[in-house]
Amino acid sequence: MINLRAFTFTATVMALFGLLLCASCAKGPRLAKHPTEFIKDYDLKSLPKFDIPVEINDRVVAWIQYFQGPGRRHFERYLIRSGRYRELISQILKEEKVPQDLIYIALIESGFNPHAYSSAHAVGLWQFIKATGKRYGLNVDGWEDDRRDPYKSTRAAAIHFRDMYNDYGDWYLAMVGYNAGPGRVKKAVEITGSRNFWDMANHNKALRAETRDYIPKFMAAAIMAKMPERFGFKNIQYEKPLDFEIGEVDGQTDLKVIAECAGVDEGEMKILNAHFYRSATPPGGKYSVRLPRGTKDRFQIAYAKLPKEERIRIVQHRVQRGDTLSKIARKYGIRMDAIASANGLRNHSHISVGRLLTIPVKGSSAAYAAVSRESGLDSGKSAGSASSKVLYHTVKSGDTAGGVAKRYGVTVAKLREWNKLSARLTIRAGQKLKIYGRESRGDSISETVASKSVTSSNGRHMLAKGETLGQIAMRYGITTAEIMAWNDIDDPTRIHAGRILVVRGGEEQVLQPQQKAEITATRLESQVRGNFVEHKIKPGETLGGIASLYRVSLADLKAWNNIADPRSIKAGKSVKIMRSREVVMGAGKEDADSTSFTLPSGPSMPEHESSMEAASVEPQTTYTVRSGDTLWGIARKHNVTIAQIQQWNELKDPSAVKPGKKLTILKK
Repeated sequence: MINLRAFTFTATVMALFGLLLCASCAKGPRLAKHPTEFIKDYDLKSLPKFDIPVEINDRVVAWIQYFQGPGRRHFERYLIRSGRYRELISQILKEEKVPQDLIYIALIESGFNPHAYSSAHAVGLWQFIKATGKRYGLNVDGWEDDRRDPYKSTRAAAIHFRDMYNDYGDWYLAMVGYNAGPGRVKKAVEITGSRNFWDMANHNKALRAETRDYIPKFMAAAIMAKMPERFGFKNIQYEKPLDFEIGEVDGQTDLKVIAECAGVDEGEMKILNAHFYRSATPPGGKYSVRLPRGTKDRFQIAYAKLPKEERIRIVQHRVQRGDTLSKIARKYGIRMDAIASANGLRNHSHISVGRLLTIPVKGSSAAYAAVSRESGLDSGKSAGSASSKVLYHTVKSGDTAGGVAKRYGVTVAKLREWNKLSARLTIRAGQKLKIYGRESRGDSISETVASKSVTSSNGRHMLAKGETLGQIAMRYGITTAEIMAWNDIDDPTRIHAGRILVVRGGEEQVLQPQQKAEITATRLESQVRGNFVEHKIKPGETLGGIASLYRVSLADLKAWNNIADPRSIKAGKSVKIMRSREVVMGAGKEDADSTSFTLPSGPSMPEHESSMEAASVEPQTTYTVRSGDTLWGIARKHNVTIAQIQQWNELKDPSAVKPGKKLTILKK
């Protein structure tokens, strides 16, 4: 017979224990509230004045909750940065007689980052593609990109929106045209027979999922940006508005030189002159530059005294047939990574003949580089010449001859020649290797730089002066893209010495929801073998990237697979990852091979929650996401709310549903 008092006591203790566990996991997934409850809690029936109609519905609430929860850190940064551009954007929108609320398009498009660059090659605050920008007078060439200019691009965006509103007579449709193109608006009207955005959003074939979310996302951003305190964003320290005066340079000049003449920080000059994206004014003729207010007189005096040969610290190189990045790097006495970073090169092995490369040589090297380019001199021809200098690399455990050569931008053949290495290119820890170059490359990964950089046991690295993300990625056996994702870096050229970077996995909170979904899908593709999971290496993957994928340490991954050099792995091979425990989700009818990893560094499902879910008798169904589906459409189809689907499936981002993903839907 059950002792009722004992049972009640046990249930109470378990409930309290569950509450404590939930509190301890507060940093884990933030579950969405029901829209009705959320609207009431935040008094969303009482809103400030808007000059573009704003509605409150499930989709808008879902985006508000996303910005308030998983996207909070990004949204707060966007608010802070908005202070820099708000006044100028507001003034231009007013001059062009378009709604002031269009400013929030820049928030959702770029987060007010003039250097934002999308996979569709859209650039700047307003994310113009090249063709559309050109149509509205935005020049793009090898030195200047007006899409990055907040003044010119804002005026172009205002005129573009005004044109579309004149065509459609509706600001929602103008936004659809801005996001998806005018042709999509016409097609959506033909498919639905309606000019109402919400009718179009209810039809899978009328608009892409991204466009269906575009307007609700805009509304959420506008509501929150107008009253951030109501949503928990207290004491936002907005950046100061841009304030400048115009100066003039005669001939090509480096922005760093201009900053030094004006007595200001180089970063401030780059913010004011973001359109000079090669960090220099274009060659030939006079150019206007923006200077912080109050510095023009000082700049003009200092600039007039500066010899012309000291005004530029970068040069250009036209790629010739037979050129390689390694060869060009040797020619100018700099690293391959420095050239790749300055020119946005992702593939070091392919550079097009005829392409104009920016070569970021420093100081007096500029004079040499210009002469070298014209005369055809090659600094790599004579290692022992009087003009060449030598630096030494002390071989560390795990180093390979190929890895060292790549690190310093030289060929393996030269490294072998300089150090009389055997045909097998055998090197040993502690051995000193000679690397010749035109100058002592202080920005290489030499012992001096390495000694200044700091790596802690928690997977963080302090950026040393002269280091690049490519060098750091190589050191830890990871990719530059992974470092940028983990550290929320938009532009790898705008990072400074002293910054602490995450260089190891387990930092999933900085990944975008779409990246997380891709990671989960990749994990589930792996094959289970006893206490290990085998992961087949794909082209382009690194050992560090695989370690971060499964949230294990690089050291453990190397130990499990007897790997000395993380760069020695090859596509097609398999590596083993030790499993922590297997969690079979659902009511026992799912595939038993679906394996989840619960590791110390990330949020996990408490044991009592997994057992409760397995024992759950609440009827449910599984829905497989199809192409074109959105969370809103799925919710309407099953007569539930977006918030409920997010809760049942622990979804943070309302747009993070990809074709093939299985969603749990509880039946009413």
